[in-house]
Amino acid sequence: MGMVLPMNYAEIEQEEMVYLEGGFYMSNKQVKNIMVALGVGAGVNAVTLAAAIKINSVWMGTQFGALGGPIGALTGAALGLWISSQAVVIAERMVTAAVHGKGVKWGLGVSWGIIPGITGTIK
Repeated sequence: MGMVLPMNYAEIEQEEMVYLEGGFYMSNKQVKNIMVALGVGAGVNAVTLAAAIKINSVWMGTQFGALGGPIGALTGAALGLWISSQAVVIAERMVTAAVHGKGVKWGLGVSWGIIPGITGTIK
C-alpha cells in the first residue's frame, strides 16, 4: 500500500524543501562585519567574542523589551538570556569562520531533547 495524501495537499519543489529546513548562511565578510560591530577585530579569540556577545545580548534584550510594556520586557529578557546562553557556540563558529576565510550556515537544534539552541556549520 502506498502513501495516501489528502485531497488538498500541495506538492513542494526541492528548492522549497530546502528553504523549509530553516537557517541562514552568513558569508565570511558578514561574519567579520558583525565582529567589528560587536567591538572586536577579526583576529580575536572565541572567549573575548563570547563576552562581547553576552554584553550585547543584554543590551538587545532591553531594547526589545522597551517596545511593549511588561510583555515586551519579559520577552526581551528571555531573548537576551537565550542569546547569552548561546554565546560560546556563536563565538566559536564565528572565530573559526573568520580564521579560515569561510562563512557559517546557522540553524536551530535541540539539546537533551528539549532545549533549543543555535547550530553553526562552517562552509
